[in-house]
Amino acid sequence: NKYFVVEEKTHNLNNDTFMDKIIVLGNREDVNPQNPDTKISPIIILLNQQDRSYKILKNEFIYPNDYGDAFKRLVIKNNFFTIELSNEVPDKYVSEKYVTFRYNEKSKEIVLSKYGENINWNDGRKNNILCSEKNFGKILFQDYNSNNVNGKCPK
Repeated sequence: NKYFVVEEKTHNLNNDTFMDKIIVLGNREDVNPQNPDTKISPIIILLNQQDRSYKILKNEFIYPNDYGDAFKRLVIKNNFFTIELSNEVPDKYVSEKYVTFRYNEKSKEIVLSKYGENINWNDGRKNNILCSEKNFGKILFQDYNSNNVNGKCPK
């Protein structure tokens, strides 16, 4: 089996009384720049459809991504959930990224709500980026890509 469960949480994301699941998978293979398959660690959302079936949403472009970000943790509150990523390049920087999605009651979709990035450089400089839907427009969970989102944020 290529993937293993890193974190799995059950939560009612869409306020319909039925429990949904978010599953963060890890890739058993170490990231190899020559092999794109090693850069895939899917995050899957199972939206419970009245206990009869699940609507499955999947994204393979959150982590490890082109930056080699590692999954740190999953935080869920009400109809929002945040995927926290971290990265460290020794003697250069430590970074944390916060990718927050929300369940949109009107459109019945999970959309990107906020994106934040904090970089602490070894020379003491800090870069902080925070942007929201008004900066990047509507991005569905399944269309989100960590490799290009910060280009949509004001610098």
